[in-house]
Amino acid sequence: MPKFSRDNYVLNENGCWIHQGALGYNGYGVVTFKNKSHRAHRFQYEQKYGKIATGMVTDHLCRVRKCVNPDHLEIVTSATNVRRGLLSKLSRHQVKQIRDKYIYGAKQKDLATEYSINQSQISRIVNNKRRVYV
Repeated sequence: MPKFSRDNYVLNENGCWIHQGALGYNGYGVVTFKNKSHRAHRFQYEQKYGKIATGMVTDHLCRVRKCVNPDHLEIVTSATNVRRGLLSKLSRHQVKQIRDKYIYGAKQKDLATEYSINQSQISRIVNNKRRVYV
């Protein structure tokens, strides 16, 4: 398996290794190995720590999608990753604001833009299908 070289990333002030290659539609770095595309952070993690168990995902503890530093990654369930991601973005106060604004006529699309999260997350919040703890 090829090693990442210093040419593939730039070190930032937080210790993130910022991927310099191609990006996928979702903002994660992409590398090609044996004619197959891989997410660069998962690829780098597996080089250092070994195979990631089926059904598990990598959580960027630094919250930087382009970071490929394996020490900034933790293997977790998808549910944990989603919960952590949402928690890092919204406080209880913001969740209450979203629900209140929605009740008074704000559109989910506009709320998603205002709070920098996707519309499906707004839908879960306003329909009380997602509890957020901060």
